[in-house]
Amino acid sequence: RRQQGSVRLRQQDKLRRPQGEAKAKPPADSSKASDTEICVVLERAEGLPQADFMGTADPYVEILLMSCDPLQMEVKTSEIKDLRGLSDKTLFKATSRIIRGSLAPEWQESFYFSIPQGCEDSTLYLRVLDYDLMISDDFLGHCSIGVL
Repeated sequence: RRQQGSVRLRQQDKLRRPQGEAKAKPPADSSKASDTEICVVLERAEGLPQADFMGTADPYVEILLMSCDPLQMEVKTSEIKDLRGLSDKTLFKATSRIIRGSLAPEWQESFYFSIPQGCEDSTLYLRVLDYDLMISDDFLGHCSIGVL
């Protein structure tokens, strides 16, 4: 997302962004008093595999709050990579910006969201993908973290 007043566009700002981006900050009255507010700070990644023919990658991260841990379920790797059968278990989804030509990207982004009451045992699931213009994005890696 470009900052207001910024005249110069970065290359990654010109690219099509994956859908489902989160807002930088939640609206002041967007959650109920019983919801738990969470802030996820996405800093950087290191040692990503090469995904492009030039020996680099164009990584971005999907951050999903899920009602289950996809890494603990008996799900095929191909289904985890494209989230088939898991979309109904997704409570929240956000997408970072794309970092062009890097195997050690630094995002320095924050994502705010609410965990609804009754979903305190949710899992934060992060997928790192390589942006591709013409074909489907390549899966680079993933991890899951218990939220509370």
